[in-house]
Amino acid sequence: MGAARKQSAKINMFKDVPVPRRKWQAALKPGESLPRYEDVMLGSLGRLADHIVLLKSDGDVFAVSRAGRYAQKWLGAECWNISMGTLPPDCATVLGETASSAVKNSRPHLASGHCVRDGMVRTYDVLALPTVSPWGGILVGIYVNESGAQYNLLDAIFSTTDDGVISLSTIRDASGKPCDFQIVHHNQSAAKLLKASAPSLQWHRLSEGGHLLCNEAVLVRLREVVVGGGRDQFEIDCDDRSLRLAATAVSDILSLTISDVTPLKRREASFRLLFDSNPMPMWVFDPETGGFLKVNEAAVQHYGYAREKFLSMKIHEIWPEDEWVSHGQALRHLGDAYQSERDWRHVKADGLRDFRAYLRAAPHLRGPRCLPARGRRHYRTAQRRSPHSLPGAP
Repeated sequence: MGAARKQSAKINMFKDVPVPRRKWQAALKPGESLPRYEDVMLGSLGRLADHIVLLKSDGDVFAVSRAGRYAQKWLGAECWNISMGTLPPDCATVLGETASSAVKNSRPHLASGHCVRDGMVRTYDVLALPTVSPWGGILVGIYVNESGAQYNLLDAIFSTTDDGVISLSTIRDASGKPCDFQIVHHNQSAAKLLKASAPSLQWHRLSEGGHLLCNEAVLVRLREVVVGGGRDQFEIDCDDRSLRLAATAVSDILSLTISDVTPLKRREASFRLLFDSNPMPMWVFDPETGGFLKVNEAAVQHYGYAREKFLSMKIHEIWPEDEWVSHGQALRHLGDAYQSERDWRHVKADGLRDFRAYLRAAPHLRGPRCLPARGRRHYRTAQRRSPHSLPGAP
């Protein structure tokens, strides 16, 4: 804590952004768009000179002319007459964008730079001061200084995500088989999703009970992941909530992500109700494999195929063979919704019929426990041709 206060004090002591900005303004003479380089950058900057990166402009391209000692440490190298392409990409980006904005607006431009080194994020004030060079052209002096405390990027993501993240250590029995797990690390979202206090979760053994992860069915799945050395994803339901658990084993450490999928499950249930009870023939199919994933009762009655037969078929099997090419071309141009301008023939169990059809993507059906299929699912409403047919896909 003492080190943190010392670092913060050091950062605040050198927060001198207003100083070079005032110096630039004082050097700007009436009738001139930019002050002269020597009036801003030479003479009285003092220790601030260590924080200056001087860029020279050749049209829209900048290069580093020189840099002070602090700036060189920030850039990670001595900088004398080098191109921007040799700099670390994060530094080069903020220098180039800030300098361009300052030149374009003919006034100082302040930005924040974020540099990541070894997982640590450092934030910098970056102030670009455009000036006129005595040798012609533009010189941009850029003041750089750290403006806040460092933080660990992974820790920041870990602590702010809505998903619960838990690290579990595997406990093995005398025979070497995994028998239990101990929570060694977790974020606040995990405590919220499990409806437990954060202190009660830390170092908690799942065999002791107390929350959803202690369910024997969950423990069995977690043991299987450790034994197999792979990953698994499954869902648990409790208290009108649905939680999706994704587990990955790295040796005897298990990484567990918990997501609240209750809204998704409710949308799925709503769609299933609409789908199953709809009087219009509807089906769900996988556009990559062409296989039927689900058909409603109206489709079974309308097409005349038994449900088991329907679900074993591919979509091309309800197309007449002489229209396979045109049907296939239409499917390749599907978006989130498709309406055809023509009638299509479908093969019913008792022969051919003309239909118009309406096709729409069903993205809310995604998910391993919903309707297991690869790619985007689609549902289709088909109707026998009539003056009241739906505007219609193959």
